[in-house]
Amino acid sequence: MRVVALLTARNEEAYLERCLTHLHSQGIETCLVDNGSTDRTRAIAEAFRVRGVFRIETLPFSGDFDLSAQLEQQQKLADEIPADWFIHQDADEILEGPPEWPTLSAAIAAVDAQGFDAINFDEFVFSPIAGEDFDGRDYVALIRRYYFFEPRSVRLIRAWKKGAGLNLASSGGHRAIADRTRPFPRNFILRHYVGLSLSHLKAQYLGRVFPADELERGWHRNRVATTLDFVRLPKPDQLIDVDREGWRIDRKHKTHLLFHQPEPYKPPVRIKGDEVRTPIPFVVGIGHESTAMLCRLLNAHPDLAMASEVNWPSEALDVSRTEDFGERVRAIYRDYAVKAGKARAGDATPDRGSRMVDIAAVLPEARFVHVIRDGRDVGPSLDDRDPESAAAQWIWRVREIRQQGQFVPYYREVRFEDLKADPERILRGLANFIGLPFDSAQLRAAETDVARPAMSPADRARFTKIAGRVLSDLGYPA
Repeated sequence: MRVVALLTARNEEAYLERCLTHLHSQGIETCLVDNGSTDRTRAIAEAFRVRGVFRIETLPFSGDFDLSAQLEQQQKLADEIPADWFIHQDADEILEGPPEWPTLSAAIAAVDAQGFDAINFDEFVFSPIAGEDFDGRDYVALIRRYYFFEPRSVRLIRAWKKGAGLNLASSGGHRAIADRTRPFPRNFILRHYVGLSLSHLKAQYLGRVFPADELERGWHRNRVATTLDFVRLPKPDQLIDVDREGWRIDRKHKTHLLFHQPEPYKPPVRIKGDEVRTPIPFVVGIGHESTAMLCRLLNAHPDLAMASEVNWPSEALDVSRTEDFGERVRAIYRDYAVKAGKARAGDATPDRGSRMVDIAAVLPEARFVHVIRDGRDVGPSLDDRDPESAAAQWIWRVREIRQQGQFVPYYREVRFEDLKADPERILRGLANFIGLPFDSAQLRAAETDVARPAMSPADRARFTKIAGRVLSDLGYPA
């Protein structure tokens, strides 16, 4: 019997070798889909060509965690690969059958022989505790504490017989099978190694951006980092020692111990854009050192004044407001333009990036331009003593702006380094977006950026340890 694991991976070098080694030892072949990795993921997969990996596909990275695209690719592969059974596998997971069967493939063969065509898995989340770091080590052998995570029953049907009614994309890859299937009455084991240390967890989850449509479907909501304190390590007494107590399903957790949201995440309502009113550009980013150059170039346009401090009515951004503040706020920008002798005004307050959805609800004509700068050049202004703290702040704040950008009608990203290298190209590219034709006068404002203290090589390495995944996602070398 041929059992094939479908595994999509992006920058999973910390997990992939251990995962593929396990699959091969269990008699499972693997088809790996590389989602635009920039680390050693692809090289590791290639090294397993003679140890279970029979096919490597490529799925271009879209810029965010696009699970729908990943599952659609896996669905296509499952339809065309000649196999008897399939497994939906993630790199940070180890799947096992009941102990009476020597391998996972043998267990699946036994299930098939009994006439069943799907298998549900119990999820045991293995976690480090404070002070532990298993990166680069055999985390399966060394992490021995877990909690049992089950927000609802029969939620992880990860193995199915070909032709059983596969529908991965309808449920985010959790319940992959149609109702007509016959799941095996006994659950198999899924060991989930969500993070290998506190730093690794922050790197994995504080900067992750999810597509708006997937959040609206109810996916990923428990993984949205709504606060900087989103990642927490459990205390030892909250975990179960697998060596002493085995697999305990009587101590069930419906929410993750590793992730903390003060309130359950609810995606904002998407704002409908206004194509009639004159656009009001908002330049947002992490600090003035990221946004100042673009604001200066825009302000040099003969028709636009960029306001650095605009005092909105305090109640204008209150989500419970009943009054329409749009005209009052527009009047503030009109007055600023008149005083500056310009036809229009924009907003140069970088911190407004965290309120874009609320701003767009008041001003649906707002055009948000997010200036992104290499975090290693921004980090010292966030925390000049602790590079890891600075990195966590940077990836979380960049994530917050990019996530909100999924829900506002007009949002663009500009890399600071591209703006500095070729300001005319960037300004021309923004012209239609903000409704402001390029003017050569703008280039006279492109003076050299103020030099800032550089991170030491050691501090850059510490920063990159946390921020490397997000840096890579944004096109920076990590």
